[in-house]
Amino acid sequence: MADVQLIKGDCMMVMQDMEGNSIHLVLTDPPYFLDGLDNNWGKGKSGPRGTGAIGGLPIGMKFDPKQGRLLQSFIEPVACQLLRILKPGGFLIMFSSPRLYHRMAGCSGRFWF
Repeated sequence: MADVQLIKGDCMMVMQDMEGNSIHLVLTDPPYFLDGLDNNWGKGKSGPRGTGAIGGLPIGMKFDPKQGRLLQSFIEPVACQLLRILKPGGFLIMFSSPRLYHRMAGCSGRFWF
């Protein structure tokens, strides 16, 4: 039977102490930095129009471009550490919101998907 070790903690603190090329699998669901995903964000209006939302999105799916920038500024240093600690041929399974996936696809100009 293979040795399995689950590690819980702040990823940036834990990964700093890990040896490079030492991890076979990382499974993570990082924060998406999304807010306002409810039906009450119309700010007194009868619908999503006029609230800064993209008109084609269903009610409850407000989108603010700063959400993507916040996610990317968080995920880039995480991704660089992940590339450092993953063994060649290792696996990374990272969940994301479909509308923010492109923000998770790069690390310092090196694509890792």
